[in-house]
Amino acid sequence: MGKKKGFGTFQWKNGATYEGEFDNDMLNGKGLYIFPDGKKYNGDWKNNKMNGTGEFTWPNGRIYIGEYKDGKKEGFGTYTYPDGRIYKGNWKEGKQEGEGMFYIPEKKAWKKGIWNNGKRIKWINEK
Repeated sequence: MGKKKGFGTFQWKNGATYEGEFDNDMLNGKGLYIFPDGKKYNGDWKNNKMNGTGEFTWPNGRIYIGEYKDGKKEGFGTYTYPDGRIYKGNWKEGKQEGEGMFYIPEKKAWKKGIWNNGKRIKWINEK
């Protein structure tokens, strides 16, 4: 039996499905992966991991659009929360890192801040 190569669709026993490009029996290229719990990732793949750019959506309305490396958010991305809050900024190993902008819907305002290991450590120019 040959290895998967080119464009195709595959469904795992756990209910996960993938429609996209394969190479050497692995998810490589562009594709849509739907997890058994309804989460979805549509974007770039390399060696069965999210790599490059893509969009990840959760059933509760959360959305991340941005860069990935080895299956984790890495680089620049925008994360939208179900309540309308938005983080635009840098990510490292799946967590917010460095400078970013945060939208606060009740104030209808963007604030600039610094994040470390997924936690905001300060607002820039905050008094």
